[in-house]
Amino acid sequence: QSAPRLHAIHVFQGWSQGMGIDRTGLSVLLGAISLRHGELRGLHMCELGNQRLTKSTMSTLLQLGYEPDTRDLWRVVQGIAETPSPAIAPAKKVFEAIGVRHTSLDVNAEDGALPVDLAAPANTTLAMSLRSTCNVVTNFGTTEHVGEGLDFAKGPSSLMARWAAQYEAFRNIHELARPAGGIMVHVLPLAGCWPRHGIFE
Repeated sequence: QSAPRLHAIHVFQGWSQGMGIDRTGLSVLLGAISLRHGELRGLHMCELGNQRLTKSTMSTLLQLGYEPDTRDLWRVVQGIAETPSPAIAPAKKVFEAIGVRHTSLDVNAEDGALPVDLAAPANTTLAMSLRSTCNVVTNFGTTEHVGEGLDFAKGPSSLMARWAAQYEAFRNIHELARPAGGIMVHVLPLAGCWPRHGIFE
């Protein structure tokens, strides 16, 4: 009998548009799911951070059966002045609309995210109830921010605390994924491409 297998996919993008899932990220995610599970409906996805899908994903979302509402379209109109590909909608809203059981974890608790600190061991009742239940765990630029609240100016102990926060974040990702067939998708900016953004590049 072979040991349970987890699959991790790492993509490092040379340019990023902020906290969100763009066309490339969505393509990687859908490709991984297609290879491992076949389809989205019925999967349990856990997302780190309360991500938003960008305008660049619109054609793919329409193909998946997502129908943007007036609020989504207004969000694009408002955001177009700031970025060429503004957010369409929270990822939770989109994925749930197309049949995915979706959980997002973010200390800010926005867009339906559960308030979980990824820098701490996942030993709360809430986090323990998610342990080993997720078909897919996504990290679209969230872990680079885990540990930001720790004051680097306080010296080596603070640096060690930041690395400990990173360790816990990736340990939590591993703990959330199903032991047999779980997928972990990491899409993060390439080191040096987004200077002074996040504490880890």
